[in-house]
Amino acid sequence: MVVARLGRSKRWVVVAVAAVALLPVAACGSSGSAGNASGAAGADRAQAIGRWQDDFCPTVQPELAAKRLSYSKYVNGPSYLAMGDAMTPNTFDCLATFEIDLPKRKHPENADVAIAIYNRNEKAWSSVEEYYQKRLKDWLAVYEELEVGGNEHKVRERDGALKPFLDKKLDGPWVEGQAYAIKASGVYRGSVLAAVRTEDYALFIRIETPMDPEVSQALTAVEFYEKRGEKPPAELNEEGIESRRVLPFTDEEIAEWTTTEYIAAVHKAVEAKLGK
Repeated sequence: MVVARLGRSKRWVVVAVAAVALLPVAACGSSGSAGNASGAAGADRAQAIGRWQDDFCPTVQPELAAKRLSYSKYVNGPSYLAMGDAMTPNTFDCLATFEIDLPKRKHPENADVAIAIYNRNEKAWSSVEEYYQKRLKDWLAVYEELEVGGNEHKVRERDGALKPFLDKKLDGPWVEGQAYAIKASGVYRGSVLAAVRTEDYALFIRIETPMDPEVSQALTAVEFYEKRGEKPPAELNEEGIESRRVLPFTDEEIAEWTTTEYIAAVHKAVEAKLGK
């Protein structure tokens, strides 16, 4: 990527991870062993993240997402962007775009990963919690504010992908955590966001993936028959459409992996780095 966009400033095409800085709040999942630092010690931890630079991408491990999605090669990155960059004004980021080769298809599909950290020195926000909540709301707003009758709204409505299929709290060694995921639809990407906040930073992982081209093509064919008042062929039933899948994953599989294994692995690595 560095970051690919889908036309709206709120939306990044990809996986995204972001870590943000602090505020003590009652634990949403566990009693929270991570991020117990407070006061000057907490400030030191937040400052340390901003000094990682060349160690930032290796710490947050975008390659884990690339491997889980069966990538063939990187198109861009992984690249580190410091806070203040035009695309990352409030966060430290690690961003990557990679290709996924598909059987029976001449051209590969792209997916994205983005990783970012917001620390307490940023004056625009009063607390880590405030920025954490803002990022959650911004993700939801992308889909809630789609223009009714617009092309993306119509395509997502056709595919049953207007609202998140995943909306859950994340339990773990942090103060609070939240995950959302929405399916890909036509040319519009699927997106999963896993976010956790400790006492002195917050971590966001965002992954955006394409819709399976063979499944998309089949759904378009079904729509064609229905508009003509005709019954689609038997092979275009739900099971038949799914059997055409060529991507090595589903939206649901990537959401499950991101919100369990990946978020836990990256959080553990960040904590280990801070403990050195």
